[in-house]
Amino acid sequence: MSTTQYFFASLLLVTWCTLHSALISNSVISWIQRNTGRHHRFYRLFFNIFATASFLPILYYFETLPTELLFRWDGELRIVQFSLIALSLYLFIAGARRYDAFQFLGLQQLFSNSTHKMLNKSGKLDVAGLHKIIRHPWYSGSIIIIWARNLDSSALIQNIILTCYLIIGTYLEERKLLMEFGQEYRDYQQRVSMLLPAKWLMSKVRK
Repeated sequence: MSTTQYFFASLLLVTWCTLHSALISNSVISWIQRNTGRHHRFYRLFFNIFATASFLPILYYFETLPTELLFRWDGELRIVQFSLIALSLYLFIAGARRYDAFQFLGLQQLFSNSTHKMLNKSGKLDVAGLHKIIRHPWYSGSIIIIWARNLDSSALIQNIILTCYLIIGTYLEERKLLMEFGQEYRDYQQRVSMLLPAKWLMSKVRK
């Protein structure tokens, strides 16, 4: 395994994560809205295209690196693997019901010239459905699914970086939501756990 190659690949991935977070920060989005006028409606679509197009070459580069297998889901462990994949898919699908897919993709903004930070139709804080159990099901699902694959040295490094990125990204998202919804979101934080359904499970145990 080439240490130099892995360091460079890790640096590329960390840079992508940092840039990805910066481009959707409130300060950057506000600056774009002030300086581009009506054209800011293209930003969400541009962001999604740019994020995907810049991420795929990094993954490909990781795949070209020399590596060695560290862990494989074999035998009865395959049941655990499939269960984790099913759980992550459930978190994605159930979480998506609370969002407007066209807003998330950046298509709705092209016609309405507006967007909600919550990326739902109402623009209000939506705590129904799965969001009664965890606040960020998509982040949880993403963390679960990346660890539900066979691990070689390349995948392990990717998973560690992406898990750190997702956790940090969750806290950054929390800050944005607190700025937008204030006490309403603080009350929601008190009732519902962020990534793991700890408070929900505790409430069931007490009953």
